[in-house]
Amino acid sequence: MMTTDREIAQREALRETKGKSKSASLNRSIGILIPLLLLLYIAFAYFIVVTQYSYHYLYLENNASSHPIVFGLWFVFIHTLLLNTLINYLRVFKGAAPPSLPHDPPPAVQRKRIIFECDQDGNPLRCWRDACNGRWKPPRTRHCGTCKVCRPGFDHHCVWFNADITAPDTVQAFLLTTFLAPTLIISALAPISPICLKHILLIWESARTHPAVHKLWWQYGWWTWLGGPWTHYGWGFIIGAWLYPQHSAPVMQTDSSWLARPNLGIVLLFFCGAAISLVCIGLLGTTLVALAKADLTVDNARRKTSARISNRNPIISPTSTDSTTLLLSLGTNFFWVPSQTGQEASDDSESTSGNVVACHPDEQPYSRQVWDQNIRMMLALPPFDRIDRLTSWPISTAWRARLQKRATTNLSSQRTHT
Repeated sequence: MMTTDREIAQREALRETKGKSKSASLNRSIGILIPLLLLLYIAFAYFIVVTQYSYHYLYLENNASSHPIVFGLWFVFIHTLLLNTLINYLRVFKGAAPPSLPHDPPPAVQRKRIIFECDQDGNPLRCWRDACNGRWKPPRTRHCGTCKVCRPGFDHHCVWFNADITAPDTVQAFLLTTFLAPTLIISALAPISPICLKHILLIWESARTHPAVHKLWWQYGWWTWLGGPWTHYGWGFIIGAWLYPQHSAPVMQTDSSWLARPNLGIVLLFFCGAAISLVCIGLLGTTLVALAKADLTVDNARRKTSARISNRNPIISPTSTDSTTLLLSLGTNFFWVPSQTGQEASDDSESTSGNVVACHPDEQPYSRQVWDQNIRMMLALPPFDRIDRLTSWPISTAWRARLQKRATTNLSSQRTHT
């Protein structure tokens, strides 16, 4: 009994789903944990910066310091940043509603009248994973194994937000969050950075000279280096903070024990803030570079996979049609290109003739080759429409001509061989 293409696709989707179920479960667990940790960090930072430093130290004890206007402007500024950061974070965290994609493609795609992204046989792409059940996959739509749904413009599932980043629905809020968060952290922690530096220096001095720390850690020699310098000095610093003398001279004259006495909390506040800022700046930079090329994170991942497999098998051409499995593993994209006569067919006619054209992952048919137009397209800014991104992505004029030329060459080659 012959196996149908649908059954083959279902089996492949089931095998792919099983292979990714463990990583999806891990992503869901991390996605729950990280937002909770971020919430705790925000609460602790607000307690130190606003309650202990701004209110108790500056306002109550020093009458808003010698520059009340500067203090007031800074206070309003950080709260404005905090509000905008939280709003944009929640916009991404909430995520876009699951798209109501049609089960079948539009008639122009079904009848193969236009250029569209297809499988290696020229059929519209469909998803058989989870509850999609053969639903049509519009161009640049990917199935998120963590959320178990297909997303148009899928970029990646971000555990920092526990949500999918998609263009153009949530990528704007994502960019704003990654820009505002480090700005907020730097602006809020800058005034108390001298206090933190004093805490670090005093704790380190105590850790190096305190007899109890030497007895608990430094004297044990080589095995304290098993995790490298970070483990050796890091744990020594933590033990030094834990055993810091209770009756030592205060860092500053204030009733707030958090500010006056060196403690690990203030140090962690700065180190965690620096880590979050670096992650945000990295995400902001890499995302902007990708958007300027009309790229998505998943495209870059497939491109790297393609290069890695090609390096292992240098004799195999990525555009070879000998092996369907190889083509799919390399991430080759296929486009149905109708013949010129097919494009002019009447609406009542059946599917038209044409040719399947393969595009290597390094090729970018959706790129406008001008960075500002690419960013406008990815963010759905005028003249590009957001609604169109749900079911179609505009192929650049240059790439349309290139695809049609390849299709003509393929047809000529087929006629020559026959």
